[in-house]
Amino acid sequence: MLVEQPTYHGVLKTLETTKTPVIGIERKFNGLDFEELERKFAHDNIKCFYTIPRFSNPLGISYSNDEKKQIIKLAEKYDVYIIEDDYLGELEIKNNVYPMYYSDVSSKVAYIKSFSKTLLPGLRIAAVVLPKVLRNTFEEYKQWMDLNTSVLSQGALEIYIKSGMFKSNQKHVKKIYSERMNTLKEVTNEIEISNIKWHIPDTGFYGCIEFLNTVNIDWLIKECGKKDIYLRDMKGYYLKDYFSSDLLTISVGNSECDDIRNGVRDILKLISSFYQSI
Repeated sequence: MLVEQPTYHGVLKTLETTKTPVIGIERKFNGLDFEELERKFAHDNIKCFYTIPRFSNPLGISYSNDEKKQIIKLAEKYDVYIIEDDYLGELEIKNNVYPMYYSDVSSKVAYIKSFSKTLLPGLRIAAVVLPKVLRNTFEEYKQWMDLNTSVLSQGALEIYIKSGMFKSNQKHVKKIYSERMNTLKEVTNEIEISNIKWHIPDTGFYGCIEFLNTVNIDWLIKECGKKDIYLRDMKGYYLKDYFSSDLLTISVGNSECDDIRNGVRDILKLISSFYQSI
């Protein structure tokens, strides 16, 4: 399996636990290197490519429609399946932005989405749209991995969707996370630090600090902990050979706007004091 670097830590742990052979491809803030992607598809015996096209976890960035089509075109050429994780698709606020599955005419995209992030964390139900050739195999693995999915939870979700409440909640959630990201953008402009660069999307859960000069991440995590700000390093989001200490993710998933303002101000003051001390 090919995975973006960095990527969702849960997938990396799953691949590690199942002993699935995995290699990485660096996902930069300006996108993928498509020449490198083609080389890996052509020469590394890639069977599938796990990607988070929209609101990457942990970078927060998204592919353009053209980039998605380029990935699909290469997958078709080299007979590679794409696992498209669209876990935050409901937060999309731009018009005419679609999942990769929308452009898939060769049945190479397995589309998966979650209801836990934008509806209810405790609702452990996902949806999957599969190429027909994979369905029987998928159903067999699904059956013997967890026996069944809760009928009660599925029934409650069906009622919620058909009632129109899901669509209404979607509008509400979009507004919340757009406001939180706007707050993050605003507070980052209050303290200018030449040694860092911010990458903040219009919505989603994650923004990212890129350190242009090395910072002591362990020290920063410890000092933030003294102020009741929870940070962790990025090691869990990387394969061993790809780890970079030049990035730090800021999540607004569980933070109100006032918490974002106060927390980010404290983080930036600590970063500023570190650079002033060296």
